Amino acid sequence: MPELNITSSQKVSNAAIDANDKSKIIFINDKISWQAKLLNSVLLKRILKPLISKVTKEELDVKASRSGVKYFDKLAAKHKSTKAKNSDSQTLNQQNPEQFSTRNLANVPCSYLETTSTNERILLYFHGGGFCIHLPKTYEHFVGKLAQDLNANAFMPNYRLAPEHPFPAGIDDCLNVYKQLLKIGYQAKNIIISGDSAGGNLTLTTLIQIRDQNLPAPAAAILISPATDVSTSGFELMAENSGKDSVFTIDALKTLTLNYTTAAIGGDNKLVSPLLNDLHGLPAMQFHVGSTELLLNNSVRANDKANKAGTDSQLVIWNNMPHVHPLFTWLPESKRALNMMVNFADKHLI
Repeated sequence: MPELNITSSQKVSNAAIDANDKSKIIFINDKISWQAKLLNSVLLKRILKPLISKVTKEELDVKASRSGVKYFDKLAAKHKSTKAKNSDSQTLNQQNPEQFSTRNLANVPCSYLETTSTNERILLYFHGGGFCIHLPKTYEHFVGKLAQDLNANAFMPNYRLAPEHPFPAGIDDCLNVYKQLLKIGYQAKNIIISGDSAGGNLTLTTLIQIRDQNLPAPAAAILISPATDVSTSGFELMAENSGKDSVFTIDALKTLTLNYTTAAIGGDNKLVSPLLNDLHGLPAMQFHVGSTELLLNNSVRANDKANKAGTDSQLVIWNNMPHVHPLFTWLPESKRALNMMVNFADKHLI
């Protein structure tokens, strides 16, 4: 594992990030909020982690697993409904940006959100869920917030899920949506690609394919707790945080990977583990990951490898924060992370 080049063990301001050398890592070492402590100890460790851990059982019914995590999607839907009731019809879109519709791009249904009619900025967001699960209300809430803060319209592809549609169905859908955006007239320089967890994997894979196919590159990318390497070496680096992660076990991640791949395709495939590729010639990237996550070390590796290849990459490590913590928009740490993402994106968008 590369040595961490941490700028500070104290509070790091957004201004410090802007002035930071591109090869450095930002470590947010603040004392975590009481809301984050509650999230870690109750909602995640006691409820979500046991549900996800069940994927290690051979008899797992993925449909049953999807039903189990719908509880969390209902929480997001309830939050959205409460906001809507407190908004009058004239200001609904401004106060509650999650008015998504469905648009098909390259035969892929996408959740589409228009936050502005005068700006050509596009947020292309690939949701997480271990390549097998999608929580639409949860993601619409987060993507809506990020798009509104970016003053961008958003597309979130509902890419095909495993195990019904294993690799490479998901990566094909994501790349084809990007190609279609270019085809219908959106300019690459106005596009931000982002994704979390499995969607972070798809983000990096899409960037690599855009480069290798000589397509116009997006302005930048934001990767939240990405699964960059699910090869044997990638899992070895997860061991350091084994037992600390409030969401995943290594066995659960391995089983999710097996659901995604086929018998003939393993984690050593470069389109399954994009970190195995050369990371030169990619657009600017910003990573966000928690210090206790199983996926921490692979984000450190990705950031280090990208910078050594000449790609402008930045890693933000959040002290004791759980997997994909920015998605929990009621956390103070999420609000700060969103602010960092917007500042980063604004530097690279035209």
